[in-house]
Amino acid sequence: MDDSVYTAEANKTLTIQGSRVLHTHMNLDTATRMLEFGAGAGTEDILSRLSPHATLLITDLAPAMLPRLKR
Repeated sequence: MDDSVYTAEANKTLTIQGSRVLHTHMNLDTATRMLEFGAGAGTEDILSRLSPHATLLITDLAPAMLPRLKR
């Protein structure tokens, strides 16, 4: 495996793990609205914790990220 591919995968894994720990402290299951700055690997974890009736507004400096995260 190319070192850059390995590094990218390792960074993604660590980001997701860190996000999950942070999200456990945020009471997302009872949230009605959430604003996320910087969409990324942790966004799917947020979606899995939010009520289906909650609203998630996502913003990112890289416009290419936003279409990937539309519900």
